[in-house]
Amino acid sequence: MACGSVTYEDMKRRQSFPLDLKIRLTQARISEWHHHWGGEIYLSFSGGQDSTVLLDIAKGLLPNIPAVYCDTGLESPEVRELALRKADVIIRPEKSFKSVIEEYGYPVPSKEQALFIRQARHSTEHMRGVRLGDGRYSVSDRWRCLVDAPFEVSE
Repeated sequence: MACGSVTYEDMKRRQSFPLDLKIRLTQARISEWHHHWGGEIYLSFSGGQDSTVLLDIAKGLLPNIPAVYCDTGLESPEVRELALRKADVIIRPEKSFKSVIEEYGYPVPSKEQALFIRQARHSTEHMRGVRLGDGRYSVSDRWRCLVDAPFEVSE
C-alpha cells in the first residue's frame, strides 16, 4: 500500500531514522508545501502532543505560519488551555456537539461500520439480514450493540 509516492515499507523504515533526520524530512515537506501553495498555508493545531511538535517545527522554519485551533468544547481543559495559548487563530463550530448528535447520531470509529449500523436499523429486511449476517459487509460483533441502541448512529 502506498501513501503518495511513499510505500508502507518506506514508512516502516523511516520509523527507525534518528530524530534529527526525521525533523529535517519534516522541514523539507513543510517547505515543499509552503512553496507549492505560494506561502498561503496554515497549520491546523489541536493542542495534542503530535500537533504541538509539528507546530514547533513549522514555526521554527516559518515563524509567520498561522496556527489555527478549532475550539469544539470537547477537549480536556489542559489541552484546550495550551491550544488557546499557542493558536494564532481560534475558530468555533457553528453547531454544538450535542446538536450534531441529535441531528445525525453518534459517530463510531469507522464510517463503514456506522453505515452498516444505520442500514441495519433503517433498511429493508433483506438489507438488515445482510448487515446482521456474518460476511464482509456486516456489522462487526464489536458494534452489534449499537443496532438496537436508543440513539441514532451516523457515518
